[in-house]
Formats: sequence, C-alpha cells, structure tokens
Amino acid sequence: MVAALVVAFATGVGGGRAVEVDLPGDVREVLEAHCVDCHRGKRSKGGAELAGPAAAGRIDEGVLRAVRRRLARRDMPPLDEPTRPADAAYAAATRAIDAVVPPARREVPAVRRLNRAQWAGAIRDVFGIERIDGRAVEALLPPDDVGEGFDTTSDTLALPTLAVERFVDAAERVAQSVPAESLARAGGEGDVPARLVAAARAWGEALFRRGLAEPAVRSLAERASAAVGPDVGWEPAARALATMVLVDPRFLLRIEEPAPAGGRALSGDEVASRLAFFLWSSVPDAELRAAAAGGSLASEDGLRAQATRMLADPRAGSLARRFAVQWLAVDRLEGRFIDGARFKGVDAALRTDMRLETERLFARVVSGEFPVRALIEARSTEVSPRLAAHYGFAVPEDAAASGEWFACSVPPERPPGVLGHAAVLLATSNPDRTSPVKRGKWVLEAMADAAPPPPPPGVPSIPEDAKGRAGRSIRELMAMHRSNPDCASCHVRMDAIGLAFERFDPVGRLRAEADGLAVDDVTALPDGRVLEGAGAVAALVGEGLGFERSLARHLATYALGRGMADADDPWLDALAAQARARGRFEDLVHGIVTSRAFRFRDPTP
Repeated sequence: MVAALVVAFATGVGGGRAVEVDLPGDVREVLEAHCVDCHRGKRSKGGAELAGPAAAGRIDEGVLRAVRRRLARRDMPPLDEPTRPADAAYAAATRAIDAVVPPARREVPAVRRLNRAQWAGAIRDVFGIERIDGRAVEALLPPDDVGEGFDTTSDTLALPTLAVERFVDAAERVAQSVPAESLARAGGEGDVPARLVAAARAWGEALFRRGLAEPAVRSLAERASAAVGPDVGWEPAARALATMVLVDPRFLLRIEEPAPAGGRALSGDEVASRLAFFLWSSVPDAELRAAAAGGSLASEDGLRAQATRMLADPRAGSLARRFAVQWLAVDRLEGRFIDGARFKGVDAALRTDMRLETERLFARVVSGEFPVRALIEARSTEVSPRLAAHYGFAVPEDAAASGEWFACSVPPERPPGVLGHAAVLLATSNPDRTSPVKRGKWVLEAMADAAPPPPPPGVPSIPEDAKGRAGRSIRELMAMHRSNPDCASCHVRMDAIGLAFERFDPVGRLRAEADGLAVDDVTALPDGRVLEGAGAVAALVGEGLGFERSLARHLATYALGRGMADADDPWLDALAAQARARGRFEDLVHGIVTSRAFRFRDPTP
C-alpha cells in the first residue's frame, strides 16, 4: 500500500494554503476500522498520517480527495488484508466525501487540433485520397503524443510552429495528389471563378464542419484565385484552393465556444464534430451536417439515431483500428523489438497479422455481431494461415492455398477472447522473455479497471540479464522483488495474475518449460483464491462489472479527449451496468453520446 499512498497523496495535495474540512462520519469509521493501524504517527506507511485526522474529526481537503480516490478504487486497505470494508461501506464513504468536497471534474480545452488520424480521415472522405506515393496519408505527419493512453487526448494536441510547417508541407502534397476527376466534380460547370466558389458550398463546409456564409465562401475562392493569378486554368486554381482549406485553422483546429458560469449545451455543429471524430476519426458527412443544421442532434433520440447509422458505416472501423489497439496496447507491434535469434519468423508481417486478429474481433463487437463480453469470452477467432501456423492451429486446405483469413475455434488450453491473442501476449513481454509484471498490470489496467499506481522512485527492477538472474526462475525473482515492502502491496495481486500466463512465451506460443525449468502457471491471489493458468484469469476478469467499467472508462476517454475524474464515477458506473445488462457495444456508445459530458461544456475547472 505504500506505493499507492505515496502517489495518491503526492498528487492529491495541491500547492498553496491547506484547507481543513470536517471528516464525514462514514469515512471516519472506515479509517478507524481499517487504516489507522498502519497510518499512525511518524512511521505511517507512505508518509500518510490518518490517525490524527480520524481522532480530531478534521482533515486536509487535498488528503480527503486522495482518500476518496483510494476508496473509489477499492484498493485501500491493501487487497491482502484479511478484513476489508464491504462494498456498501466503500460506496457510503465515497458519497460522504463528495458531499463535503465537490468531486474533481475535468473539461477539454476550447481549442485543440486534429490528430493525424482525424486529419487523414478527413482527406480520405473529402478528396478520396488514402495513399500518396505508396504510403498512408497520415504518414505525412509525425505521430501524435499519447495522453491517458490515447492520441485523441486534447492536452497533447497543441499546434506549435514546427507542427504548422509540417501541416503546410503535407497540405501541398495532398493538393497536388487530388485526382483531376475529383477536382472536376468539385467545381461543376462554368468559368474558373464560379467553379472556385462551388469547390469552396463543397470543401469548406465539409472540412470546416459547419455551414459557410456566402462572404466566407467567396473569400476562399478569391484568395485561391489571387494565389495563382488570373490567367491560369482550373486545375492550378483548384489545387491552390485545396491547399488553402487544408491549412485553414477552421480545419486544423477543433474550436468550441467557452462555457458561461452555468455551462452550456454544445451547438449542433459542435456535437456533429464530436460524433464524427469519435466514431469515424473523420469529419461529419452531409447527412450528419444536415442533422446538426436541422436541430435533431439536440435530442437524445436524434443522437442515438445518428450514432446507430454511423456505427453501421464502414468508417466505424476506425474504432477497431484506432481505439481498440490503443486501449489494448497492441498499436505498435510492427515496430516492436524482439530477439530475432530466439523467435525466428516473428517478423513485422506476422506481427501485423497478430494485431489484425484483435482488430477483427473488436470490429465484430462494434457491428453488434458479438456482445462486448466476447472480448473476454469468445472461444472462436479469425486468423491468417501464417498466424494459425504460429499458434499451432490446423489450416484448411483452401486457406493454405489462398492465404485468406479463416474462422476457427480457440483450443481449451488457450484463454478466451483477447487474453489469448498473440498481440496482447507479445505487447506485454520483454524482447527476450515474458514479463509477468507487465501482463498482470495490463490485465488490471485494461480489463479490470483496477490500474496499479506507478512504482515509487528508487525501487530496483527485476534483473534482465542472465548474470543478474543467477539461474533463478522468474517466479523466484518476483518473490524477491515482493520482499521489498514498497513493492509488495501492489505486486501481490499483479504478480499472481501475470504468472498465470507463464504457459505462453513472449510471442504468444504455448510452452512447457522456460529457462530450462518446467512452467508453473498456478498462482494464488491475496485472498487465497487459486488461479490455475490464464483461463482462470479470464474467469476472474469476468466477475462483477470491472471489465465493463474499464471499457466504458477507456471509450469515454477516447471519445471526449480527456481523462476521467471523480465527478465521472456515477456516469461510468451507469455505463458499466448498462453494458453488462444489455451486452451491446451500441448501447455503450449511446450512453456516451447522450451524456452531459458529451453534449455540454462546463466552465474550465
């Protein structure tokens, strides 16, 4: 628990003057029954002294917020404690804190830029261009920074001068690559000035994501004409116009009007943009823009109707290609370094197939063919012949001859859903060996909504080289690591889960031994429950609402472009309960897009 409290109290207590508040009775009872024995006096674990506040009935507001986060996550007291509060006690204490100090909330900035996937999606849908010189359009821009696990996070989407230069260069490349027939369709009939105006009620409205008044349209057309001179033909003028709209701040930036003191509902255009960038990683199409102009996006029914339509569109595949791979941490497999001498044949092409297996399963969830729990329960999968051979699956003759993907059953020795995917098992390994710590952390963070805090500074890591391991098994090394009290409280559950995957090597293949020793994948949780292999982890993940809450948390973060805050907890609970009861991904999307968080702007905290 030390590591958790060090982080919690370091981040929970802000600068400035300390403010004390009354300690709610429900919280006081929990602290006295479960916390003060370890958090008393100068030797308090993690430096978090709680006995004094519990006795005095007064507590620092920042500390109380930190306590709330630990109670909301159910990780205080530690999971290996024999006596822990009942769920009702946790919930009552959390509600009591919220009544004393308003729960922390977050809001996205009023201005943020498009990420490169959204930029590329817009170019695909407006100009029909997906590749230039054999490379994906988005490769014209550098990768975006990641925050809260996603490249949609608004705090990372600034527009520094260097980035502007890259956008200008990329816009010129795109404009020169627009097919002549696309230019002709955009301009219609008539002379060059009239055609520029027409290309400006077509590109400008689509890329700027709102209706344009006639003066704004004519201004675009006149500036494009002036840029190339009066005597040039249609194509040079149209390419100048294309460059101009692609570098226009109205395209590159997502701008929402700030909120007054009481907050405000987003406009139809603003909601349409949020919908399109969430579900398609692109700009709104004509039907969505018409719904925004007609006012139907102001109603929950109108939002649900558009979300349902958009999920049925092929562009919703971006949820598998963009959201799922980032949530499950399998988005960078192709460039991942592995020990090629030990794992021959696991090249970039095979790693692409690994990632695609996961994308394909998630796409079937998005389409409604599978329920959301298929991600942790599916006993079938789709594989390429090459990936099937890697797994040791039988390959049908027709698939072997054609190279086409095929559906097959997952054998009982592999866990169901993504827990048995090679993409996940590789992504959570080191280059030359498995990492039970990474695998356990991934399960807790991605699947169970119980992410452990980062390790405290100065804690030594498990030895990587053979000399440092000195012939010890990974299980022995991890036991030694847990002997450090600063590590034990977080590692006790994380390690048990990770070790249950030891029957799978770093590239996701079954194995009988590791480092010359027989594999032992039977472990015990802090409460004494035994996990017999990775299949038992899948059953553990399936208990309660942790999986649905994790999916809801990550999907909402991706959709809104911000991390979740204390104030979002009731919403996430409701989303998780609905996803568990109905099992449809569409219902989860509906719960997000009809929420206040999605449809309103509140004042910036």
